[in-house]
Amino acid sequence: MAQEKIACPFCGGLGGVGSICEYCGSVIQLSTPMLEKGFPKTEKKTISGEQYAEKISKYQTVGEYHGKLAIVSIGQRFGLIDRNGDLRVGLEYDNIVSTIRIEGLFAICRKGKWALLNDDCKFLIDFQFDDIRDIGYEEIGRAVYNPKGLIKVKLKGKWGIINSNGVEILPCIYDERGIIPLFCKDKTLQYDKYIKVAKDGKYGVFDVSGREIYPCIHFFIRTCGNGERYITFTKMDGESFVSGLYDMNTYQEVLPRIYSFVSDFLPNVIVSKEGKNGVYNIESKTEILPCVYDKVIMESNWIKAGIKLGNGENWGLFKLTGEEIVPCRYDRIESKGTSKFDLYYGMEDIGVNHFFTIKMDGDRIVEKGSPKIFNGWSVFWSVLCLLGAIFFISSFGFFSNKFVLALILCLLAVPAGCIWKALVIRRYKI
Repeated sequence: MAQEKIACPFCGGLGGVGSICEYCGSVIQLSTPMLEKGFPKTEKKTISGEQYAEKISKYQTVGEYHGKLAIVSIGQRFGLIDRNGDLRVGLEYDNIVSTIRIEGLFAICRKGKWALLNDDCKFLIDFQFDDIRDIGYEEIGRAVYNPKGLIKVKLKGKWGIINSNGVEILPCIYDERGIIPLFCKDKTLQYDKYIKVAKDGKYGVFDVSGREIYPCIHFFIRTCGNGERYITFTKMDGESFVSGLYDMNTYQEVLPRIYSFVSDFLPNVIVSKEGKNGVYNIESKTEILPCVYDKVIMESNWIKAGIKLGNGENWGLFKLTGEEIVPCRYDRIESKGTSKFDLYYGMEDIGVNHFFTIKMDGDRIVEKGSPKIFNGWSVFWSVLCLLGAIFFISSFGFFSNKFVLALILCLLAVPAGCIWKALVIRRYKI
């Protein structure tokens, strides 16, 4: 015979006696003696442990105390007892769930409708909602800062918010997964200022008093940077998505909504428009780099930007003010630690790449390398030209002494090759 399942006193989920509830992790027990846990020493003067145990022995489950009360059940009927074991709310309800994050509040279900009760046995909300949950219910295990005591309520498939006094903050017109905090600080969900909500798949922002900050007309809203100040809004403009940046302290637009992408770097942000990237400073409200680059990489002291030309790329370095440090003419720029860069050159013009190193102090070049003029490839091309010249001249028979001819051409070809190489790579000098 299968083990009879009873309701968990903490969340209402069904489980076998002695098993661990798969929803909240509590142990489901019969006639749990609460002699130590939840029994205050100050109340032992009025009731003994034996008396308390006798009072609760008639219940199939006895939950931990939540504020002044604990949930008890017999079969599928739930009630509440006080710390003396006296029944304060009769066993006449289909389910009772204690709020996880707010002490002393209970969600009570009767005939499919939920009400809210405090531990003074006062109903704050009558039986009108289809569901009642803590703010952050879906984020069990995560830290939540909820000083206003906000609670989610459901009605006709939509969600709203009430506070711990039962006062409506937001009506039940929003999507289930759309009521979340706008900011998260130190991995803690911040329900103290702003709430992001979704309605029919579009997002808006309200403060915790229920005042609308931005209407639900945006396809995407996210925080920008590590602080609790800037957010990015994305809307539809014709057939394209456009984004801007807003200051939540002043409720003003600090970046015009004309870009297809806005990065998280502050105060300089990488922006995209028509497939090209640039950099915008939100403090001065100026464009640091225009949107003409194919790639932009932001670091603490500099900006690396690249432009595609043909099959190759041309990379350069810029200060955070937009002033050029290294022009966009190198095939690749690789960082070597915090202050050194290898500048690769010659992949397109010469057929092979070389590099030289520069050293920087902040955004200033303090040591300059230089492209190499004389190397193995210079000798190779010089010798190749030499052999070609010997073959060409000897075919006319001008010189009878081929050794003297080769010696003369060697003396001329090597410096000529180096001069040619120097002319080719002169554009890579800094």
